[in-house]
Amino acid sequence: MSLSTAFEHHTAQVGDVTIHYVRMGNGAPLVLLHGWYFGSKEGLFQAVVAFDRSRLAQAMQGPPEHLAERLLKNALGDPAGRDHDLFVTLLRSSDYPPAASYMRTLLDLLSADLATQTTASDAELRADLVVALITGIVVLRRLVGKTSLSEATTEALLPSFQHVLSVLLPDVGAGDLSNK
Repeated sequence: MSLSTAFEHHTAQVGDVTIHYVRMGNGAPLVLLHGWYFGSKEGLFQAVVAFDRSRLAQAMQGPPEHLAERLLKNALGDPAGRDHDLFVTLLRSSDYPPAASYMRTLLDLLSADLATQTTASDAELRADLVVALITGIVVLRRLVGKTSLSEATTEALLPSFQHVLSVLLPDVGAGDLSNK
C-alpha cells in the first residue's frame, strides 16, 4: 500500500468554512489549514477555544425562558458535523494536558454563566449539575451512541430538559419552561 492510499480523506464544515483533512494512524492530530496562519499548534488550539467560547456566549444570550432550548440545541449540534465531533475529539484527547485544561475551562465558563441565572444559595452546585447533565447527554448521545438519546430530536428532549432546568435554576422563567 502506498503512503497516499493509507490516508483517509474527510471534510468538516465549521461555520462558513469547509476544511478538508486527512487522517492516518493514531496520536495527536497535526493540522494544517492552507491560507490560515496560527503560528503553532497551540495557536490553532487557541483559535478553537475562542470559537467555542463564542458559541457558549451565544447560548447564554436571549430571553431566560428560552435558555433550556438554546443550551440543548448548542449541546446537540456540533459545528464540525456529526462525523467530526469536536467534543468527542476533546474527550479522546483528555490525556493531552492542554485539551483537558480547555475542556475544564469551557465547562467552568458555562457553569459560571449558569450560576448567575439563579439567586439560590447553592447556585454554583446547581449550575454544575446542569453542566453535568448537558455533558452526560452529549457523551451518551455522541460517544456511547445510547439509542434513545442518539435518535431523539431536540423537540423530543426539550420538555424533560426544560423540567430539570426549571428545578435546578428556578429563577429562569420557571413558569414559561414548563409550558413551552
